[in-house]
Amino acid sequence: MSSFTFSSKSYALLLALLVLGGGIFFATGSEVIIRTYIKPGNDYEKLREDLRSSPAAYFAVADSHGASAFENQNDFINLSSPGDNVETSITKAEYFLANASRRGLILQADVQLFAPYRLTRSQEPLQRDLTVPEDPYFQFLRPHYRRYLVEFWKQLPDLVKPRDVDAPAPTIRESARIIDQPKEAIRKQAQIRTQLHQPIMDISATWQGRAYRNFLKSAKDRGLQICMVSFPLSSYYRDEMADAPGYAAAREWFRSLASEFDVTYLDHSQALADDAFRDVDHLNSGAKKDYSRKVLGACFPEFG
Repeated sequence: MSSFTFSSKSYALLLALLVLGGGIFFATGSEVIIRTYIKPGNDYEKLREDLRSSPAAYFAVADSHGASAFENQNDFINLSSPGDNVETSITKAEYFLANASRRGLILQADVQLFAPYRLTRSQEPLQRDLTVPEDPYFQFLRPHYRRYLVEFWKQLPDLVKPRDVDAPAPTIRESARIIDQPKEAIRKQAQIRTQLHQPIMDISATWQGRAYRNFLKSAKDRGLQICMVSFPLSSYYRDEMADAPGYAAAREWFRSLASEFDVTYLDHSQALADDAFRDVDHLNSGAKKDYSRKVLGACFPEFG
């Protein structure tokens, strides 16, 4: 055997050992970070528990637009999460409905649910994690945490710092107002968001569109009070979407479903002024309480 062949094999073995060692270090470190600093008190874990055990008779399912819009209150629970697609929202709703007697549902009716990036990305692992009672042994493999592993490592220096347990949690992002931000930056953000959210032209042709309609029919047949909501949008976002293809057709599709099944439909896309938004399409914390009260009162007489 030549020295070159021996040397090549040695380097290959060394490289394999380094990769293996690095992988073990990253996996072990990620598990420790999540179990020690991320999972305790995490909003996702609270939502997962609420999904299983909340006695609330009224609930909402939506993506980040709903998560930023509603506060939990007596007999109402907000089960919305950032990034949820149509199938995940339906999975949550059906699981929650199966656990106890419910009376009313707020169902998101926003066009971005049928944007291509939402239609082509499977969330089956997330749905399993939400609805299977047992916790997986390895937390870093769970879909909610797995997608943020690199960010967790970046935040590690801040996570390990001693912290005053009585200090209020930082809420800068949630309380921000777009009216305090540079207009050009906000217009650019609106362009990016509306391009990302642009829905396909024929929603009814997708299996997600059919699933949405079938769930709506099923929920109506159960005697559930249903309220479809298109969430508020800033003027910057609305200006960008005004002439974009697909938006008008998508809103008309939601309206037609509400009419077909005789359910309440609230188009709140123009309901709030720009000082209510932390970015171009999410409410800030200052607007959340009043908007929750407004929507619940409009949807369900019991909250009026």
